[in-house]
Amino acid sequence: MAERLQKARSRLQEPDVFAKPPDELASDFPERVRLAREGRGWTRKDLALRLNEKLSLIEKLEKGTFHPDEKLRKKVERELGIKLTEPVEAVVLGEKKGDSKMTVGDYLRGPKS
Repeated sequence: MAERLQKARSRLQEPDVFAKPPDELASDFPERVRLAREGRGWTRKDLALRLNEKLSLIEKLEKGTFHPDEKLRKKVERELGIKLTEPVEAVVLGEKKGDSKMTVGDYLRGPKS
């Protein structure tokens, strides 16, 4: 009972946005899905049946015309034993030359040529 209560409390807490940025969908996710499926000797139809999804969804996934939501992404990762995400790199803003700090406007305008 205490374990269930702890899980419920953790779901209600707001995530710390400064802790670690969430991973984002890899740009080559369609190729990762296709290669993992072919490596197992499965057809697209086999994967669709295993995931309980439509064949057309698997086709769109492998073509890259459909980006999976988190639920589907986790299902595909679990079934194929692959990762479809990659860590997001932090962006560090530089300082403006001189005494003053860089402003948002300076950043948006970019470096002077």
